[in-house]
Amino acid sequence: MFDFLEKLREKPPRVKKQIAFFTAIFFAGIIFVIWLSSVYPNIWKTHLREEKAASLEPGPVDTLGGIFSEAFTVIGEKISEAKKVISSFASSTEYYASTSTPPVYTASSSPTMTSSTTESF
Repeated sequence: MFDFLEKLREKPPRVKKQIAFFTAIFFAGIIFVIWLSSVYPNIWKTHLREEKAASLEPGPVDTLGGIFSEAFTVIGEKISEAKKVISSFASSTEYYASTSTPPVYTASSSPTMTSSTTESF
């Protein structure tokens, strides 16, 4: 080892600087590889967790579409309920009974019905 250092001292300054530069690059590369091997698995795990969370969580377009779909379904149900209520008013006898003429009482105290009231019963 000491012989190598003696040979290195005898070389010109330009060669000494080149050897120093490449030695520094070599050790920096080793440090970088060690650092990368300790950091990269954590980055990879974080990336996998983010991908898994993204696949479970719906996107904004899907969410907005779901909201509109649900709103149109509710509106359709309310319209069908309103149609049923309107049709029940048209076919209900109670509606006509409430608008018919009241029974006419005669002297015998028994009510007599007119033709319009008998139709509704």
